Amino acid sequence: MEWSMVPLRGILLEAGSGTWGSEPESSKPVFPVLRSTNIQNGRLVLTDPAYRSVSPKTAKKYHLLSGDILVTTSSGSQKLIGKNALVEELPGHFLFSNFTWRLRPDSGTVVPKYLFYYLNSSRAQAELNRIQSTTSGLRNLNTKLYLEQEIPLPPLSEQRRIVEILDQADRLRRLRAQADAIADRILPALFIKMFGDPATNPMGWPKPRLGALCKIIRGASPRPKGDPRYFGGPIPWITITDVHRAGRILRNCKEGVTEEGAKRSVLLRSGTLILSNSASVGTPCILGVEGCIHDGFLAFLDIQPSLRRDFLYALFLLEREHLRALAPAGTQANLNTSLLKNFPVMLPPTDLQDRFVALSLFFEEKIRADLKGAQQSVERTWNVLMTRAFSGSLTASWREAHMKELLQEMEQQARLLEGTSL
Repeated sequence: MEWSMVPLRGILLEAGSGTWGSEPESSKPVFPVLRSTNIQNGRLVLTDPAYRSVSPKTAKKYHLLSGDILVTTSSGSQKLIGKNALVEELPGHFLFSNFTWRLRPDSGTVVPKYLFYYLNSSRAQAELNRIQSTTSGLRNLNTKLYLEQEIPLPPLSEQRRIVEILDQADRLRRLRAQADAIADRILPALFIKMFGDPATNPMGWPKPRLGALCKIIRGASPRPKGDPRYFGGPIPWITITDVHRAGRILRNCKEGVTEEGAKRSVLLRSGTLILSNSASVGTPCILGVEGCIHDGFLAFLDIQPSLRRDFLYALFLLEREHLRALAPAGTQANLNTSLLKNFPVMLPPTDLQDRFVALSLFFEEKIRADLKGAQQSVERTWNVLMTRAFSGSLTASWREAHMKELLQEMEQQARLLEGTSL
């Protein structure tokens, strides 16, 4: 059966941008306003809305309802344009900002979640890329072209069947997002199991100062920025922006410097432990880059033999909040070398540290390998379903032949993702 193709604007009751209101004031009611930053991975995250004053009339006009779809129409990053989320049940009266658009589907014509899934399909993403290339250089969605895109529209009964299938697959697929979090917990969990919480030191390990166990060497940034004598060379330059997440080996950097630019710096070896002492204070990272230099917001730790690198790395993961609390308050927290030197470090015997390193490597490699396989399987199945769902080939006969097998495979992989633990 051929499906009709309908312009997006033809299946909407309304579409338009939101409101920003004014700074909260006592003379007007205050409402939470959702921005593009609240749209994450196809879901609305409500933990950090903006609170703005608007009139009751405006609040009524821009009130988000279940079934609305919120779309980012303006962003500093072009890749974020068009990201969207389906509004489900909201715990209160939420509005949406003027950098987003609300699509309100006509539920008598289209199931809102069917439209949401379609807007995140590869077919719709290809159309979005075409629209963006038509307006290259801009950081705003061409809403006229966006509303003219054609949507495949099967009968409502078929839309509901497609949504039911994709809901099952999406529930399992979203467990994939837990994989990194599971792996990131391995080292801290094993550390506490073997040595106790460093904040309370229940096993009474000695706690010498960090400065007695390693040299702390801050980096230096070539000056002036952009000077071709110093920048654009072959030597990797690690900056504070490269250390964006703990629990990972840093293998890439955004910029290189010349030999002249690296003169004032120490060349670091792959496997070196570095620590952020500004911005994301206390975030550790193990380098996977050979022969690089680091900037002044990072500290290189030259560790003595009595302390194992991976032990110290895990300790820093657990002590980040403590380190941040030591940094002086101000517009930008900065943990200076003197404070780092005086930081107390729990120090078990080296044989126990070695056992910790060996166990952590075993668990991490095993779990990451298992998770990688599960991720690939779940994603492969999801892509098959999304492709078939909007091409008209997710027919009753195909579903009968394949769905049970596919969902069983996803369920098995999802259990692996959900149940992996230390």
